Amino acid sequence: MRIVEIEKLVYGGDGLARLDGRVVFVPFVIPGEQASLVELTVPGRKSKQVRVDQLVKPARERVEPVCPVFARCGGCHYQQIPYPLQLTYKVQILRETLARLGGIDWSEEIETVSSEPWGYRNRTKLHIRDDPKERHGVSTKVRKIGFFESSSHRLVESTNCPINSPGLNRAHKALAEMVDECHPPEFITEVELFSNEVDLLMSIPGGRRALATKFLKLCADLIPELSMQSSINYSVGQHSYQVASGSFFQVNRFLVDHLVDLITADVEGVNALDLYAGVGIFSVPIAERFTHVKAVDSSTRAVHCLQTNAQRAGVKVQTIHLNVEDYMHGTTQKFDFVVADPPRTGLGPVVTKALVRIRPAQLKLVSCDPATLARDLQVLIAGGFKIEKITLIDLFPQTYHIETVVQLV
Repeated sequence: MRIVEIEKLVYGGDGLARLDGRVVFVPFVIPGEQASLVELTVPGRKSKQVRVDQLVKPARERVEPVCPVFARCGGCHYQQIPYPLQLTYKVQILRETLARLGGIDWSEEIETVSSEPWGYRNRTKLHIRDDPKERHGVSTKVRKIGFFESSSHRLVESTNCPINSPGLNRAHKALAEMVDECHPPEFITEVELFSNEVDLLMSIPGGRRALATKFLKLCADLIPELSMQSSINYSVGQHSYQVASGSFFQVNRFLVDHLVDLITADVEGVNALDLYAGVGIFSVPIAERFTHVKAVDSSTRAVHCLQTNAQRAGVKVQTIHLNVEDYMHGTTQKFDFVVADPPRTGLGPVVTKALVRIRPAQLKLVSCDPATLARDLQVLIAGGFKIEKITLIDLFPQTYHIETVVQLV
């Protein structure tokens, strides 16, 4: 029996251990635990993966996962860890990543904003697959719904998810009960659900929503809150935001308001810029504090929603429908304040260099990946910016994902 001790958690959800002098990454463990491992050979991968065969010395803190398909479904990674301890490990991972990849030795406090640990998601993606079966001696296909295993397209059948909101789980259960009976068109292999707990928006990826009208009507008969419109409204603070199918929106229904406050509460001035603006959850309240606001986004749907949302709120926002890189490459305007909430890939070299060039008085960077955050901060600091504050706002309990807000001057 080959026993290892888990040294620490690393970004990605695994624990780091050493086996025969090499580093291995072990899923669903806690630092300090000792475990015997089984090595797995995965087709197409040169490196071997491992899984726990037996916990020889479990951590005293270990708790029983809530979800019956935890460790099979690829969505959660930390259900074995009490929630307060998850936050501690995430802060450690953030500090280490900033130091290792960005050369940023941040010894000051990293404020943490915790969430309700369960039922927080307002958006989910469900996958639909055919499962060959034999009925009364006849081969047939049974359609099933659920989530994918980690790094796989193998389906884990389910009827609910403990990190999803009640509205999402009601819809999930109804879909699970009807998906085989109604047999949706074969091109529908996934659906995305977005809920404000009153209305539900269902998106069919690939732009095929119009072709799926019959399926959507069948769903609406079983899910009363399902909207047949292409958008629903979502309240954040004092404002109501139109959110169209496929538009980005923050996923944690308990912390959206807090995130907006982190970005907007202590800023004011003349010129402000919102990069990767989405439907405008930052742009609209910023426009109440600044004379001129520009908002840049590449999504046609998001820009249309942003224009509607600014009009509803009675504020002026100049929307710019461009890739952020294209806009920043050409701009020379000076701003008192810039907020940037890029995708997981981060700002990248074009945007970071442009920010150094135009040098706003204050910059707030929202990041969902500490590795790309470290890379971007390294460029910004080298260009003269200074970090004032780092906040970890935990939008993704039970998972390894880390959302960070960095305030720079």
